Amino acid sequence: MTDHDAESCSSQFIYDVFLSFRGSTRCGFKDNLYTALTNKGITTFRDDENLRVVDRIRDTLLEAIKRSRMSIAVVCQNYASSAWCLDELVQIMECSNKGTKQPVFPIFYHVDPSDIRHQKNQYDQDMKKHESRYGKDSHKVQAWRLALYEVSNLSGKHCKVNRYESEIIKSIVEEVSAKLPPEPLYIKHPIGFDSHFEAVESLWNIKSHNTICMLVIYGDGNKTTFVGELFNKFRHQFEAAIFLDKVSEKSRSVDGLENLQVALLYEMGVHKMKIM
Repeated sequence: MTDHDAESCSSQFIYDVFLSFRGSTRCGFKDNLYTALTNKGITTFRDDENLRVVDRIRDTLLEAIKRSRMSIAVVCQNYASSAWCLDELVQIMECSNKGTKQPVFPIFYHVDPSDIRHQKNQYDQDMKKHESRYGKDSHKVQAWRLALYEVSNLSGKHCKVNRYESEIIKSIVEEVSAKLPPEPLYIKHPIGFDSHFEAVESLWNIKSHNTICMLVIYGDGNKTTFVGELFNKFRHQFEAAIFLDKVSEKSRSVDGLENLQVALLYEMGVHKMKIM
C-alpha cells in the first residue's frame, strides 16, 4: 500500500457516532442511549474507562473521533472535572470546525448550558482546579474553555430531571438518525478533479428550492472515480444522497427495480413502505 492509499484509507469513517460522556452517566443514561442507538443500526463508539490505564488509549479515542461521522457529547454537571472528557471535546469541536462535515450533537444532562457557556458553579470549580495544575494561561486550559463555550452554543437536547429519560432517548435517536451525514464513498485512487467540479457546480443551482436538476455524465475510463469524488464533494448539500452504480445491470435481476426503489426511499428516511 502506498502512502497515498494509506491516507485515503485513514480518511474513511468507520463509526457513525462517537459517544463522549462522563463516568457518572455510564451505567444509566449513557448505557440506555448506547443501546438505543445500536438497536437503530447506528454504529456507536464508546470508550471504556477501565482501559484508560493504558497510555495509548488516548490516541485511540482521538482517532475514533476523527473516524466517526458525528459526535454526541453527553455534558453533565461534572463533565469538566475529567481531563479525558475535555480532550475529547477539543478534538470533537476541531473536527466539526475544520469543514469535515462531522456534526456535533450535545446533550445537556441535568445541567444548564449557561453554566457551561460562562463556566459557572461546578464548571467554575472544576476549571479552577485544572488551572491550578496546568496554569491559568496554559494552552491546554484555554483550549478546554473554548471547546466548552463552543459546545454550549450548539443546538442539542436538554435532559431535565422531571422528564422521562426513555422519551428523551427516543427523540435523541430520531434526531441523530436524521442528522447523520451520508457515508462517503471509498475511493481507492482519488485523482482530484477540482477544476471539473467547479465547472459542474456552476451548472446547477443547489440552493434553489424551485429547481430540479439531473446530472448525466458520459464517458469511460475514470468515469466511476469522477462520479464518486463528485458525490463525496457535494453530497452534504442535499437532504438525502445515495450512490447507485450498475443500475442497468441490477434492474434486470429478480426484484432489482424494487430493491433500487427501497434503497432510494431508505436514504430519504422512508424505512417502511410497500412498493407496488
